[in-house]
Amino acid sequence: MDGYDAFESSQASSAMRTTTTTSGHKRWTPSESRYFIRFMASQVEEGLKVDKGFKPQAIHAVIRAMKQAFGVVVTEANVSNHLRTIRRRWARIKRLKEMSGMGWDNNLKMIVMGEAEYRDYVQIHPQDEPYLNKTIEDHDLLEAICGNDQATNGLQHRARSSSPY
Repeated sequence: MDGYDAFESSQASSAMRTTTTTSGHKRWTPSESRYFIRFMASQVEEGLKVDKGFKPQAIHAVIRAMKQAFGVVVTEANVSNHLRTIRRRWARIKRLKEMSGMGWDNNLKMIVMGEAEYRDYVQIHPQDEPYLNKTIEDHDLLEAICGNDQATNGLQHRARSSSPY
């Protein structure tokens, strides 16, 4: 059983389901989003990222993978919207990393602030709290998906070693 199958069998439900709100928008669960990020990073590794987007076969592959892994039906629009959400998250992380007074711990993949500065900053900017003084899960994979570059050998190794498959 390969890695994809092992992850899929642990996540699949017996019936196909969708996780949409009453407005029709898909609500991604944390495990779906994590799987999506890791799957899309594997698509970068396969050379299916072009410029700032993905080739159609990468989009169709993730649609099939989500159906197999979670039993959920996602559309191209759902994938496009989730990629946009992930890109916004990455833009916020990148902006925070570049701000004066922020430190970056490359080993822990963490934006670091002093306690007093953190407390004051989070009071004014509570939306940034999830990215401060906490390890940023899948940082390198997000960078590969959202950055302007194609995968390098270093990313390919990191993507494989952190992949659930």
